[in-house]
Amino acid sequence: MAQENVAVNGNSRKSPQEIADILRERIRAGELRVGERLPTQAELAEEFGVERGVVRQALR
Repeated sequence: MAQENVAVNGNSRKSPQEIADILRERIRAGELRVGERLPTQAELAEEFGVERGVVRQALR
């Protein structure tokens, strides 16, 4: 039986692809602007409830 990935805070864990898609959408929506620094890997990992390695994969 497959178990759904659920973070400690109750949110479902995101895959690197899902995180990359969310960040792209934030850029398109103007939430993240050209030339502006992205949140740190640690901040993104906490936000998405994943390890920093998952965030690194998403950023690649």
